[in-house]
Amino acid sequence: MKSLMIFCFAVCNCIYIGTVSAQGVGTQAAGINLEVSPRIIQPLSPVQLELVSYSSDINRARTSLYVDGVLISQVLGQRIFTVDSPAIGQTRDVQIVIETRNNGTVTKNISLTPAQVDLVSEALDSYTPTLYAGKKLAGHNGSVSVAAIPYFVDASGRKIDPNSLVYTWYVSDKKQVNASGYGKQQFIFTGSPLYRTQTITVETETVDGSLLAKRTIELPAYDPVIRFYRDNPLWGLDLSQAITADESLVLDVPELEVRSVPYFFSDIQSNYALDYQWRMNGSEMQTFGDNNLINLRAPENQSGQARISLKISNNNEILQIAESVFNVIFGDSSAETRGQGGSGTSENNSSGFNFFGTGN
Repeated sequence: MKSLMIFCFAVCNCIYIGTVSAQGVGTQAAGINLEVSPRIIQPLSPVQLELVSYSSDINRARTSLYVDGVLISQVLGQRIFTVDSPAIGQTRDVQIVIETRNNGTVTKNISLTPAQVDLVSEALDSYTPTLYAGKKLAGHNGSVSVAAIPYFVDASGRKIDPNSLVYTWYVSDKKQVNASGYGKQQFIFTGSPLYRTQTITVETETVDGSLLAKRTIELPAYDPVIRFYRDNPLWGLDLSQAITADESLVLDVPELEVRSVPYFFSDIQSNYALDYQWRMNGSEMQTFGDNNLINLRAPENQSGQARISLKISNNNEILQIAESVFNVIFGDSSAETRGQGGSGTSENNSSGFNFFGTGN
């Protein structure tokens, strides 16, 4: 991996709940109910309608199904019907006429109107460099914002203002009472302190309950990471190509600055929030001034390689720890390494320890 670029697509359980409004016309003695399944209606999906009665013999009744005023079927004794729900923003009117033998004619009317809500998450206090083009990932115990993006359309075809809807938020099926309510489209919470995924659910509905939608998103807690980049005094930091452990850094210039960049640490506004531990071949290295930066100087008439490692700990969040390493080849070993694709070694691996300076 040449540079760090993470685009996160949350794993979502997408649910669209359509409103089902129903009314019946006929004698109460008929006692016919209309049951709708599934309760959660998705757009452009089959919906099952079932007639249920303990007082009328539907098996002997003639039933007629109308969809948007068009006769679809007329069958003797049919109890179960299947109707496709409309697209988002549309309403489908369904009517079932039951001609019973002992209770006259009964009419059942329902309207199917799907609605939709999406969820967008954002890590609020996760650190990334200024020019980072990917998505910030939430670390353990980090602050996360989840915004509901509803798409509700009323009977006249007009989009309903999201601020006029009622939002009910859940974390792992536990209702968040204080975060829920009228117009509460955004939910801010603290991520999991442990290595587990949190499930966030929102139920969105109109004030009168005529339209309802639901969506669930799973948000894992990510480990922070470290990347190393060349830092040129003239050109600045080169974020286009990271220095990784898979390819050795060839020191073919007298001096080279390498800067470490932490990703996805949270709550690090203070300069002392992060603790840096640099090591070379297992021995601790002292830094002066800028803890993110080391200065590599090649000694004259020496060759070999060294292994540079860095461990960063977040003093504000004890579970946020990252480690990373890279190898440096210098002197005659650099030519050998290039010839072997970066995997060459030198017999003088322990030589030249003092050529590594740190800081500016």
